[in-house]
Amino acid sequence: KVMYSSFQNEKYPQLYTDAEDALSYYPNNEEFLLYYGIASLEKGSFEEAEYAFKKVIKLSTSSDQLKGRAYQELSRVYNMQGNFSKSQEILDKALAINPEDPYTLNAYAYALAEQGKDLGEASSMIKRALSIFPEAATIQHTQAWIYYQQSSYKKALDWIEKATRTGGNGIMYEHYGDILHALGRTDEAVEKWNLSIQKGRKFDIDRKMIK
Repeated sequence: KVMYSSFQNEKYPQLYTDAEDALSYYPNNEEFLLYYGIASLEKGSFEEAEYAFKKVIKLSTSSDQLKGRAYQELSRVYNMQGNFSKSQEILDKALAINPEDPYTLNAYAYALAEQGKDLGEASSMIKRALSIFPEAATIQHTQAWIYYQQSSYKKALDWIEKATRTGGNGIMYEHYGDILHALGRTDEAVEKWNLSIQKGRKFDIDRKMIK
């Protein structure tokens, strides 16, 4: 329950510490491994994250739901390192387990949007995900990013505002700034980019301004 609370409130350093402590007692607990992997990924420790997610997938005690979630998160590991083909390969495995899981659909759609390809397929997937969880901020964020990649910036702004209505993580605010910048609202864009950096994202605002 403590780890779930940290995860829900995006307190990833605390989640990492608690999951690491829990695994010292129960090294094969699938949920602890999943939380450890997520926290490791958020702090940029890709090798640790990859190890944890792969272990969840291999454990015979893992449910299909947990394996599907581990595949989703493992795809993020590769996506964040620019290995898009490997990321998509992993997402195909996740979809094979549960083709209508909204978070798997969201992860797949986001991966496509990041590459700026197959945006029609990405749109179809995100609509299915939103029909199941219309208030999920991560899914709303993906919808915003798809619209951004389609140069539909006003629609993108509507959706990123929804996604960040009650908070939001660093990548959401980075994209919020990108959308505002595309709309010519430079000062507001810089505010959102600075907020993104405060939330742990690392990038050069000056480079963003050149785009």
